Amino acid sequence: ACGMSGIITVLFGAMFASAFAKYQFSGEVNMFCAFTLKQAANMADMFVFLMVGITAVYCDVQGLVFGLLVCAFCLVGRAAAVIPLAFLTNLCKEIYRRDLPQEKKLTLDWRKIFMMWHAGLRGGIALVLTLELGPWVDQEQAGTKNTLRNATVLVIVFFLMFFGGSTKVLLKCLDIPMEGTAPPMAIHHGKFWRSMHAVRDRACPE
Repeated sequence: ACGMSGIITVLFGAMFASAFAKYQFSGEVNMFCAFTLKQAANMADMFVFLMVGITAVYCDVQGLVFGLLVCAFCLVGRAAAVIPLAFLTNLCKEIYRRDLPQEKKLTLDWRKIFMMWHAGLRGGIALVLTLELGPWVDQEQAGTKNTLRNATVLVIVFFLMFFGGSTKVLLKCLDIPMEGTAPPMAIHHGKFWRSMHAVRDRACPE
């Protein structure tokens, strides 16, 4: 749609359906749709990571070395993105929510910033983008596409094993609430939220 990838199309389609379509169905239908979509997503995840696990065995040395370099660059790039944006977010919250008590400003401390840096995984999207590379990749040097594919598989396996496997442990060590132990968030409904709900109420009157 509009020349965009299928991922972007599905994302905005799901956002539209969540905002408008669910109000046109009964509670039972909404529950059934949510269950069906969740099971389909789990099956797709299982298929992707099954393929990644099988492919990882056939990675060559060149793909291994390049994959380790990509992992290092991913960590540096993630820090360069997360840390400044976290400080900018805290600054905006301090300015626009200065009248609220500190616990309702929802500012990010160093523990949450570290976990945002730590918990950013690489998964199926990166693999699909690599597999969609055309034969033009090998024009200058043969085997470039295989090297990129092997490196991507290595990045997925490394990040899932070391970062995904240690996420829960670090959350406990840093005393960050998770699952049912987290307190309810103080949600502040701004102008954008109110305008979107006004559009929904006009389009889908009860």
